[in-house]
Amino acid sequence: MADSAKKYFSTRLTGLEVVIGQPDPTKGEVAPKTQGFVPYWVEMKGEEGPGPRKAVKIGFLETSEKSVIDKLEKDFNVQTITQDDFEAATVVLEDEAGVQISGFRAPY
Repeated sequence: MADSAKKYFSTRLTGLEVVIGQPDPTKGEVAPKTQGFVPYWVEMKGEEGPGPRKAVKIGFLETSEKSVIDKLEKDFNVQTITQDDFEAATVVLEDEAGVQISGFRAPY
């Protein structure tokens, strides 16, 4: 599919994976093919007014796989986001001093 068919998703269930195909035992595959969310640290404001900021682990996924898009658009645990929101969280940016300021990958 073309890039225009890509969709972007986020979820707080950072280990979430979507099955996109069954294993092929003739190739020695034993697990189904999946696409999974990649966790990143995202800075969020406290829930009680303008309190301190804290980093929260959020999973992000970019896909053009139709079966994945169909499943995720029906999942209430997942949000469809814009490409700009996806890139703001996942693209590594550095300040003038060379210190990373965004795109912090989180452990699974």
